[in-house]
Amino acid sequence: MKYTISNLPPLPTPEEVKREQSKAASATVNNPFCPDDMINLDNESAELEKDLVTSKTEVPPLQPIIEVDGHGIFTKSDIHLVKAKAKAGKTSMLKIVATALILGAYFRLRAVLENLKIVWFDTEQSMADTYRIIADIIRMSGKSPDEVEKRLKVYHLRRYFYDELRNKLVTALNVHKPDVVIIDGVVDMVESFNDERESRQFLRVLLSLSEQFDCSIINVLHTNMSQEVHKPRGHLGTNATNASETVLECEKNNDIFTVKCTDSRHEGMPTWYFMYDANGNIVDGSEQHSYYVKSEDEKKNAEKSKEVAKQVADVLNIINKNGGRMKRSKLKEAMIESCGFHRTRAYGFINEQIGKTIFADGDFIQVSQQTQIQFEPTSE
Repeated sequence: MKYTISNLPPLPTPEEVKREQSKAASATVNNPFCPDDMINLDNESAELEKDLVTSKTEVPPLQPIIEVDGHGIFTKSDIHLVKAKAKAGKTSMLKIVATALILGAYFRLRAVLENLKIVWFDTEQSMADTYRIIADIIRMSGKSPDEVEKRLKVYHLRRYFYDELRNKLVTALNVHKPDVVIIDGVVDMVESFNDERESRQFLRVLLSLSEQFDCSIINVLHTNMSQEVHKPRGHLGTNATNASETVLECEKNNDIFTVKCTDSRHEGMPTWYFMYDANGNIVDGSEQHSYYVKSEDEKKNAEKSKEVAKQVADVLNIINKNGGRMKRSKLKEAMIESCGFHRTRAYGFINEQIGKTIFADGDFIQVSQQTQIQFEPTSE
């Protein structure tokens, strides 16, 4: 249609202009996190709806890759943490896990899924030690090298910097499509393990990758050097603990390695044990641990019995020096002053020994006749 002066459309009124401006403005809002940006509500609300979870949402079941005594751990589509002090058995423990995944079961571990593929990044050890990972798993599984290497890819990456390691991780995920990724030395994949911002961003990427590729990403990290503190190092360790579904810790005590679950978003895992035999092979340590605990208990009981016997002798000495008969209150004060008893413990100890080595006669305590015959005063 050709417009002329006579048939031009009418200009919008000021009220109509304001209404149109208001309508356009309502589709955008200021971004309070970045004041220079605007958020398009139409676009963003559509994206937000994609992430809405309702009672009708079809949620895939949690899928652990392995069980310990029937308790599943290392769920797929999530990240996990293995922590320990240096040389406390982290890598050896993961060899057991990998062997169980390949073999189906090993020690107290059982693979939940079949034919899982594993990628193992070794960022710390020498080539010889990295080679031992694959060699030990082949020996432990009893399968041929070809059978193991079809499902387990072990990479020696000590010579690469963090940015190169990140590229290799993404490449391995896309090429191998693994079910399990072990990053043995995750601290090497960040520029600074004590940079909170970098640590958070890095772990957010790992969470995204685990979900995108439907795999378990198991990170290995050292704990602080302090004997009392068992927290993984730096902001990376703190954030990894918070973000991980499962956190396992390895400890070594008297040649027995203990693997325990310190944190879990779900049911956790029973503690289990392993050790090395005389030939340097990894073996189940459950029986040896039970024997060690029993021996330790017997030792503690023997020491406690010896300590109690000395305390009895000291108390009887006090009574005998006072003619074999004392007021309970005076005996109690003498035990506190001469034997180092705490006040509450002194009262309890007297009650424990009544009927055994002493007897009560009203307010007085006496040495029993049988004890008097058997008792030999200790030398001063």
